[in-house]
Amino acid sequence: MAVIDIDNWADDELLTESERLELRALDSRAFGKAAFSRQPEGVHLKLLLEKAISELEDRLGTFCGSDVDEKDIHSDIFLKLGHYSLLLERFPQALSAYQKYLSLNEDSYWKNTAFLFGLGIVYFHFNSFHWAIRAFQHILYCDQSFSRTKDVHLFLALLFKNTRDFTSCSKHFNFALCDPSESLLLTFPEIKFHEAHGEELQGNNAQAKKGFEEILLYEGLDAKTKALVLKQLGWLHETVEEFGTEVNARVSAAVDFYHQSQDCNPEDGEVYYYLGRCHALLGDVQAAFGYYRSAIDKRESCPDTWCSIGVLYQQQGQPSDALQAFICAVQLEEDHVSAWLNLGILYESEKQCRDAFICYQNASRKSRDLTEALRPRLESLRAEVMASQQKNKLSMNSPTFKQQGLIQGGTQNAQLGSHNRKLHSIDEAWNLPIPAELTSRRRVKNSKRGSEPTIMDIGSTVQPGGPGLIVSDGDIVGGKRQRQGNAPIHGQEAVPAFPPEEFEQMRSLETQLKTMGQLQPSLQMRLSQLKVKFQQFQTGQSKRLVLASSSSVASPPSASAIPGSIPQLGPSESTAYQHQSAVAAPYLTQSNGNNFAPEQVLDINIKMDTNENSAPSKPSLDLTDTLNVLHSMVDRGAQATLLPVKDAAKLLSESTHTGELKEEHDLRQPLPPIFNVQGTTWKPKEVPPSIHIHLSPELLKTVKDYDNNVDDVDAWRVLNHELPPPLPPEVPKNSTPEQNGGSEHSNIAWLHPPTPTVTVESKREAYSEKLMEYVLLKNQPVTVIKGLTTALKIDLSLFTTKSLCEYNPEHPVEVRNQVNQPPDENWGGPPGEYVFQCWPCSSSKATSTITKYAHYQVSMFLAHQQEAQSGTNSSPSTKNGTTPQCSSPELSSAEGSPSKSKRGKKQKFKPIKFGTNVDLSDEKKWGPQLQEISKLPIFCRLISAANMLSHLPHTILGMNSVQLYMKVPGCRTPGHQENLNFCSVNINIGPGNCEWFAVDTEYWGVIQRLCERNNTNFLHGSWWPLLQDLEDMKVPVYRFIQKPGDLVFINAGVVHWVQSTGFCNNIAWNVGPLNGYQYSLAVERYEWNKLQNYRSLVPMITLTWNLARNVRVTDQSLYLGMKACLIKSLKYNELCLEEIREKVKPPVEVRWHGRQHGELVNFCATCDQEVFNILYTKQQLPPVPSSDLLLPPGEQNLNSGIPNSVSAVTHQGKPQVYVYCRSCAFRLSSNLQHFVILQEYKVEDLTLILNHFKLKPKDAVLEKPNS
Repeated sequence: MAVIDIDNWADDELLTESERLELRALDSRAFGKAAFSRQPEGVHLKLLLEKAISELEDRLGTFCGSDVDEKDIHSDIFLKLGHYSLLLERFPQALSAYQKYLSLNEDSYWKNTAFLFGLGIVYFHFNSFHWAIRAFQHILYCDQSFSRTKDVHLFLALLFKNTRDFTSCSKHFNFALCDPSESLLLTFPEIKFHEAHGEELQGNNAQAKKGFEEILLYEGLDAKTKALVLKQLGWLHETVEEFGTEVNARVSAAVDFYHQSQDCNPEDGEVYYYLGRCHALLGDVQAAFGYYRSAIDKRESCPDTWCSIGVLYQQQGQPSDALQAFICAVQLEEDHVSAWLNLGILYESEKQCRDAFICYQNASRKSRDLTEALRPRLESLRAEVMASQQKNKLSMNSPTFKQQGLIQGGTQNAQLGSHNRKLHSIDEAWNLPIPAELTSRRRVKNSKRGSEPTIMDIGSTVQPGGPGLIVSDGDIVGGKRQRQGNAPIHGQEAVPAFPPEEFEQMRSLETQLKTMGQLQPSLQMRLSQLKVKFQQFQTGQSKRLVLASSSSVASPPSASAIPGSIPQLGPSESTAYQHQSAVAAPYLTQSNGNNFAPEQVLDINIKMDTNENSAPSKPSLDLTDTLNVLHSMVDRGAQATLLPVKDAAKLLSESTHTGELKEEHDLRQPLPPIFNVQGTTWKPKEVPPSIHIHLSPELLKTVKDYDNNVDDVDAWRVLNHELPPPLPPEVPKNSTPEQNGGSEHSNIAWLHPPTPTVTVESKREAYSEKLMEYVLLKNQPVTVIKGLTTALKIDLSLFTTKSLCEYNPEHPVEVRNQVNQPPDENWGGPPGEYVFQCWPCSSSKATSTITKYAHYQVSMFLAHQQEAQSGTNSSPSTKNGTTPQCSSPELSSAEGSPSKSKRGKKQKFKPIKFGTNVDLSDEKKWGPQLQEISKLPIFCRLISAANMLSHLPHTILGMNSVQLYMKVPGCRTPGHQENLNFCSVNINIGPGNCEWFAVDTEYWGVIQRLCERNNTNFLHGSWWPLLQDLEDMKVPVYRFIQKPGDLVFINAGVVHWVQSTGFCNNIAWNVGPLNGYQYSLAVERYEWNKLQNYRSLVPMITLTWNLARNVRVTDQSLYLGMKACLIKSLKYNELCLEEIREKVKPPVEVRWHGRQHGELVNFCATCDQEVFNILYTKQQLPPVPSSDLLLPPGEQNLNSGIPNSVSAVTHQGKPQVYVYCRSCAFRLSSNLQHFVILQEYKVEDLTLILNHFKLKPKDAVLEKPNS
């Protein structure tokens, strides 16, 4: 059957030919260009899109009932449906269509950047952040001339901001600021607002305040953005102590900012909420309640407001009203920790222990920071509840009561003081009908046509012991209360009311019936009437639930806070999009039910959420002390939970908890299943990994023959352009012994393999070819070589602390401030606290000198020796200062041994300093040291013709130069792969040991995904893997001890992390063996870095040309990989020169620049990519000044080697020359105006190198050691 194409429908009467031509020009790149409800053109376009969608859906409907195979339906139909639905902001339908297109084009979808852009926006809308990041990154990688590149950078900046990757966030904001094109997403003040807000989220409050104040000076600042800035300044003054030690003064200043924000945007309900908080802090209760009421009128579905109202009611002695307010908060946001914690405090103050236990347990589950703090209260409450249960069982003889204990009885007299209970139990309060006092108020307000009630009128109803604040009538959709006033949803009947007094009467009569066995006839009749009425009420609520879910699909209650922003991109009132069963595109045939309903919050069963290593029970704490402690926790938690972040940056809903994200980062299941036309489920496809370079036979031909295959100058890359963008590898298919029926012991052995170890006893063995072949085996991630330094008579004493002080005592040392932890654990928590195990490991950076760090190292060693001699050390050390494996003397101050669970007691660790990155590259300063390591065999020698990195034109610190590390016990080198997956050599100088962990390169994709799930960046983040997580993912881990004199050789691409267990120094550098395996991994990571917008330290194109000129290549796979890179880069240079000569008007002259010996390789000032041969240079003032990214004094005009030269500043007010890549240059100026084009190599010379580059026979002789 022929493929059904959308263009074959030209004879249809529904659309005219002119309309079809107009529709063909529309795709996702038009998103945001037309405001359909405000402009006549937009209204016309909206009608046209609806007609087109109707026609496409009709066509699909006819296919669904026929025998047409879905593969015969042209994928462009689904692509158009996705584009048109996106332009109409019908995100569920767009998602369904885009994913259907993806399933039909899984081999080539990445070539369609308009599809990737639309898919990224949809994922952005549904808060599937990591999938959205992948889509937008693929656009930048595949199409460097994409028309909306600036908006792609802004999307990525917002996404990285939400995932707390502030380094990447700042980089993409800088990209956007340097792009002169127009953005349809954010204006310049809005971008600066997000930058300042990012500083605030990092705790840089002074810089954030300065950034917000600078925005206010911007001319033409719109009212809504100004209101946001003023509101954020008010929040900073309200909560940050560094802006004033006097609380009342700071709060008064915050009130002034809030009032200014209120004047700029009177409809912002959040400002009223923060004004209420401030007045509550100042003790003005009436004003606080008034502002809270106004906040509810402006934005009803905010859980923070209800939580604060509950706290205020609790302080005024109105527990019933406080209970209703807290219940509203947790129903609106089930993860609202402060509301659950306050509910627990409320119930405990009323002696309702069972309900307090449930609330505390929910709070501890939602916030791991509170787990340890609440554990004593949970244990004490559980004991009291169980004791009450036993007491009531003994006092009651009813058979019914004996069959129903505390758990089944629910609201019976099973808890303490139930006969005098003042509050509804938690399960009663959850289902209790809510009276509609506020609804009547809203009717009054609406009758006044928007007239705002006065603060005094609203606050006058709040009196101690008065009626209190009652929640308005509302619907619950997916566990969230949607305040809709008193008007029913369209098509729904009125729900019969069931007042709380009747509910309480019904419960009382049921209790009497179960206790006494019978009731008086009149009471029995009354009970039957109440049950019937309550059943009608519940049935009506169920109908409202179904109708609400179908009528409020993807309809956030408020629009975005920033003008010009994308509407409906994650409302601040909810943490994630609630996927309803009614969310289905009209062209899909069936629904899967609500598989994404909120997790059940209430835990009726009284069970401790503990683990096998939980702490033993502690005596019951005094209730007054407990309330004081928990109230202080609520205050601290409110500062984290009630940040004005969500409405201030509504383009992206911020997570309310800093520890973890709401979404599950399983990249294989990002969103609910979508159904195709055949009714079977399908999910987004993973792109197959591209680890090795796949070359076609045409790549071995001449440049002229290769011309027809590589003619897209915008799609330049080293990897084969027919392959999809590189992705981390999937989990290896190597089955574990357990899967093959092996024993548990064999499975454990497989997950903890022995480390390959070689002992060298003579110089001949050290230089033997067999040793090199053994070390470089692909399936051998790491090798420990013992006795090598002794056999070669290498004097390691030259690298001891004493020798270093003698040679260059004032040499700089980078110092990392860390804490001493067990090697197989990593504890985290709030700043300065360690309450749970996690992956991110933080350390602050400082600078020192060798002499200063030597004093610290010696003082620590002497203190350690004194502790060992006095017997205060819990684990005796060895004579050389090495502590036993997995322990350290500094842990003796901790209260008990650290727990192996991810949550446990608050740990106490001793702070330590790690002296790292001591540069030994200067031959004049470190000549004797460098001469000693030149004795090593060629496979691990620093400078050798067989080492790729020796052919770089300049020095890269730590790679083709030696770096030294000075350590005390507990110093950590976090998990990482070496730059561009090159091999690594590390020698322990001693006298102590180091403990190593290593994972084979085929598992780096698993670790990368684990880093994402643990909110840390694999490339530039600092992380320490938890061994239990790796074991759960079936990742084998090599673990071994490096003793003094041992050489550790890390093979290409191996993930590893190291911790010192004693006092020692280490030296390390990188090497690049001349084989195809090393080269392919380096190129793969070079392209992966480009995809991640991460700068590669090694310029692979320049390195490849130097290798082709200097080295006789005998490895065929290495030859093919280098040949492909040479041909592609030469062809790209020819295309660039041809474009400059023929397409740029007026013509731009290409000037000869050449290269000098030792000159640094150039990188683009905007995108940080390597710029080879053709340099697009421009003299200008820096667009984005930054104090920490300065050009070094005396730097050459070309910005070679600058980490991010976009942010470089001028020297003494003089403009600097910046180097750009081709795409960034044309983005700045389409005709290259004010650009100077420089050429470093002649095309004839490069062609000569390529022609002479041949595969040599394998007759190369191993290089002999230096004399």
